[in-house]
Amino acid sequence: MAPSSPSAQVSPFTPLTREEELRLWPLAVHAGHLLQTLRFVDYRRAENDAAPLALRLRDRFSPEELRRMAFAGLPRGGFIVLAMLAYQLDLRPDQLQPLDYDSSDIICLVDDCSLSGLRLQQMLSNMAGKRAGVALLYSAAGLRAAVQERYPFVEFCLSAHDLAEKQPDGSLSEDGRMESLLDGRLYAGPLETVAFAWNEPDLMVLTPFDEQPASEWRFVPPHKCLKNRAALSLPPIAAGAADEWIVPDGIVYGWFDGLLYLLNTTKQQVFRLDNFAAGCWRALAGYGSLETAVQFLQQSHPDLDISQTKSNLTANLSHFEAAGLLISQPTP
Repeated sequence: MAPSSPSAQVSPFTPLTREEELRLWPLAVHAGHLLQTLRFVDYRRAENDAAPLALRLRDRFSPEELRRMAFAGLPRGGFIVLAMLAYQLDLRPDQLQPLDYDSSDIICLVDDCSLSGLRLQQMLSNMAGKRAGVALLYSAAGLRAAVQERYPFVEFCLSAHDLAEKQPDGSLSEDGRMESLLDGRLYAGPLETVAFAWNEPDLMVLTPFDEQPASEWRFVPPHKCLKNRAALSLPPIAAGAADEWIVPDGIVYGWFDGLLYLLNTTKQQVFRLDNFAAGCWRALAGYGSLETAVQFLQQSHPDLDISQTKSNLTANLSHFEAAGLLISQPTP
């Protein structure tokens, strides 16, 4: 039997409080603007991006100097970029073990991107008196200049591509408050947004009345980004085919203290889910499979029998699809 229409089912969405409305509706509009300029980097593009970074290192250093250099990836996206560089520069395995490097040689810190420079600061603060360099796939010119100004022992700070440094336009994260909240970071100005197939850097945004920026919002669909699938806190389950259901572009989501908030930025709508309904969306978005979602819900809600689980999941799925929060993956 086909599932009833969404209007005939109890809605899985819980009403927003007035405070939530004031916080989240402006954020939905702002998030939509951010998504319009987000630069998404898949694995193939990242591999291509690593080539000019390797070339910059070859141009700056002789083969002998590169052989004496040690390399360290910043957790965790830096590990992936360093693996690509290791092949393109033909690095030896011992060059990727920085704890063993000779302090007279340079250690090059590698990362996928650096926005405010927090992770670089954490690493470089323990390296005074040593020779260091930095190699990034994406960064702003202002950040690279700040690295070498603040840390004189950093002999080079290279990037394959520049992130555009935008002029403040009065939006939520660009009205001067973000810069004051990030005081002390290497860079605090507004940048174009970037995300990778393995990682979405914490994109800090402000909502009205917040005193601190929030970085828990995810902008890239889980099926496109490994970190965002992990952020849904789902255990590994071996079952149905993935990507039967996917989250469409334009959905921004945050998982806070057992509550799931979904922002449909194309329609400027905000939804809140809790308990079972939140588990349904998380499971469908993260696993991409109705069969696997049922297994997860059976584990997390053992009080329901399998027929109840399937029925409730199917009913909720109808609402998610009607609200544009999930779509079926077209068959190739």
